[in-house]
Amino acid sequence: MLAAFDEKAFVKVREWLLMLLKRRGQAKKAIVDSIKLCMDTFLEKCPTREEKFNMLQTLREACEGKMFLEKEYANCTTQLVRMYEEDGKAEEGTKII
Repeated sequence: MLAAFDEKAFVKVREWLLMLLKRRGQAKKAIVDSIKLCMDTFLEKCPTREEKFNMLQTLREACEGKMFLEKEYANCTTQLVRMYEEDGKAEEGTKII
């Protein structure tokens, strides 16, 4: 996943993240660490606003329905709503909540 991010293959990073986190029997620690890596490292280094938006949506999808990732899900949702508000799309921001 890190190699794909370094190569600017952001679509592959998002695909790998979802694939790894949706595996049956995946350890909770591995899931939490992967999400934290993406939130702490990848989000800051996203080159465009659109890519950051896509990464946030992918992270929300990966966190959805997992009780041990509620904080991360809420943080992603908050950032997405702020981005919608900055773009003047407040109504769309309220729909994702």
